Order: sequence, then C-alpha cells, then structure tokens
Amino acid sequence: MITSFPSHINPIISNLLALIQIVGTVQIGQFILVRYWKTNETLLSLAIGMIFVSQIGYLFTLNKMTITLLYPLSFFLLGLGIFNIIRVTLSKNYLKLNNIQNNYIFFFISINFILISMSPPTNADALDYHWGIPMYLLRHNEWAPTSIWLKGSLAGIGEVYNTLGVISHAENLGTILQSFSLIALAFYLTKSTDYNKTVFIRLFIITSPVLLFMVSTPKPQLFPQVLTATALFLTIKEKDIDLKTFTLITILLMGAAQQKL
Repeated sequence: MITSFPSHINPIISNLLALIQIVGTVQIGQFILVRYWKTNETLLSLAIGMIFVSQIGYLFTLNKMTITLLYPLSFFLLGLGIFNIIRVTLSKNYLKLNNIQNNYIFFFISINFILISMSPPTNADALDYHWGIPMYLLRHNEWAPTSIWLKGSLAGIGEVYNTLGVISHAENLGTILQSFSLIALAFYLTKSTDYNKTVFIRLFIITSPVLLFMVSTPKPQLFPQVLTATALFLTIKEKDIDLKTFTLITILLMGAAQQKL
C-alpha cells in the first residue's frame, strides 16, 4: 500500500508548494513549445505542460508497479519549479504585466481569485472524488472500481494532476491551476490589442460571477474551458492553419476532453 506523507503541514507551505509545481509544469510546457512550435506563451506552456504531465501520470496509474512513479514525478515538478524560480531571479527576467498600472480592478480581482483558490474546497464533488480518487489511487494502487464507487468513473487526467499535488501535500494544486489559467487566458487574448480593448476584454473575462465557484474547487471544469477557448481563438485567429497550429489545437481539445474522462 502506498501512503502519503504526514498530513500535518502549514497551509501557507502547502500553497507555496502548489505554486512551485505550477511553475515546474509551465517549464515543461515551455520546453515543448519552444522545441516544436517556436513560441513561448505562458498560457500555452501551462496548457501543454499540464496535459503532458497528466498523460504521463495517467500511464503510470495503469499498473500497480508503475503507479509508484507518481512520487518522483511530483517531486520532479517541485525541483524543476524551484530551479526555474532561481534561474529567473538570477537573470532578473521578471514577468512584466503590461497595462497593469492603470488596470487596478483586474489586478485586484485576480489576486482575490488566487487567494480564494488557496482556501480549502468545500463543495461536494471536490470532497467526494476530485480529492477522493487521488487518495484511493495512493492507498490502493489502482483506480476505484465503478462497482463500488460510481463517481470513480468520472475521473480523468485532471484527477491525476490533483494526485501529484496530494503526494507533495500541495492539495490545492488543481484549484490554483484554475485561477492561474484564467488570468493567463486574459493576458493571452489581449497581448496584441490596444489599451481600451485590453481593459474591457480582461474585465469581461474575469468578472463573471460563476467564476467564484470555479476557482474555489479542484474540479477540472474551468481549466478545460480555458483550453477550448484557446483552441477557438487559435482557429479564428489564423486565416490559414498550418500543420503545427492544427496539431496544437488538436492537443488542446483532446486535453480538455480528457480532464474528466
């Protein structure tokens, strides 16, 4: 039986570990994007990185012998995240948020969404199988049989990614992913627009009341919507879609579909 580490850990440390793992995820996606698509977008790096890591983790869960590889995969993300943070800090290549100085409402809402995503989820789905499936995987070395747990069949690679967070006690990894992906989408869609359009589009994206629920749960729902929105944007952005762009769109859509299936 695989058991997790002692569960007594400061919530601040837990959320810090989740942020570091997300940085590691972005770094993996960035490596793939630069190598095959010759681009370096934070949103696309996060999307490709999460899909790639989750797919690898899912393959590990298909066998009782290989499921233990989820542990080194989780700590590899932590190590990669720490390395990247140190590298960026030493190079002084900090993230520049354009037009943020006069867009305080967007900045304020974004910070609040991140803080909300760092709080313990209380909705039924999260407590049932979005956290339950990861715990079952780690305790029993296999997926929950649907004969004893119907909702176990609803799990997908989103729960695999949550499992990586549970291993390192970064339980809010999947939840923080939701808020960060939304903020990254707002910046991605407005990178080439003028100031007035930028302010409107960002506030239009981030001020929907239903987001309060979505950013407070590890339920893989908001992140797949970000993936499909990005795929749609890429589809209508280019007049002629080449093979590389088509492949990227396909990966985003397949990744979105597999989050809960």
